[in-house]
Order: sequence, then structure tokens, then C-alpha cells
Amino acid sequence: MLWTDGNGHWTNSVRTARDGNYYNPSARELYDYIDEETDKAQSWDAVDDDAYDQLAYYCGLDIGDYDSRDDLMDDCLVEIEKEEKGR
Repeated sequence: MLWTDGNGHWTNSVRTARDGNYYNPSARELYDYIDEETDKAQSWDAVDDDAYDQLAYYCGLDIGDYDSRDDLMDDCLVEIEKEEKGR
């Protein structure tokens, strides 16, 4: 599980999240974080597998249905944009 403080700091530490001013990110925040980190590193491995699991959960997708992180991210973006349009 990842948490953010909304200022570009991310953690997967429960202690840091609890003791700091961290919260559960929205699907959009998590998607953007993953996209940015993987683009910088030019690798899907730039973020923990847990981040993809968390994003899939937020988007209502079963991560087990995906062989490709690229396909997962594409489908998550579709779900996020649907949610944003529905607001």
C-alpha cells in the first residue's frame, strides 16, 4: 500500500504514513505517480508490484487478468477518466 502527503512524497511505510500527514491517494494520484516514476526510469519495475495491485483495486480491475503492465495502465486510465467525467 502506498500513501502520499500530496507534496510529491510517497511511502509504503505504515509508520511513516501514520506519523506523518499522509493519506491514501486517489486513483488519479496513484496513476500519475506510477506513470511519472516508470517514465523517468524507463522501466515498469521502477515502482513496487503493490502499487499496481493498489491501482487495479482502485480501478475495479483484477490484476490477475493482465499479462502486461502497459495494458493494465491503459485500462486504469479509461476507468479513471470515466470516474472523472461522472463527477
